[in-house]
Amino acid sequence: MELLAAQAAAMMFLLTGLCAQLIKPSGFPCSEHKTQTKDGFVQGLQRVSSSSGNLRRQRGPPVLLIRGLFMAGDAWFLDNPNQSLGFILANRGFDVWVVSGSQVNEEEK
Repeated sequence: MELLAAQAAAMMFLLTGLCAQLIKPSGFPCSEHKTQTKDGFVQGLQRVSSSSGNLRRQRGPPVLLIRGLFMAGDAWFLDNPNQSLGFILANRGFDVWVVSGSQVNEEEK
């Protein structure tokens, strides 16, 4: 039963996205983006701004936070905003981009 609940939660997270589930509820502006690699993989990206800022007025240098093996993009935002690297960088003016995951190339299934 717990496994089904965990799978349902993971599916809901994938359907609604990192911005809606974790970043926006913490008070930070966030936008979702997708890009496709040359070999057909779809990569999810999120852009995060300061809790007092606007995504269009971000002035700092860009920072790309990439997940590690067996991790997801949410790893950069799991603690409170004063302890999560993604939130800390956004509040310090960096243009934060997060790689949240990829979907399999349909041609290779």
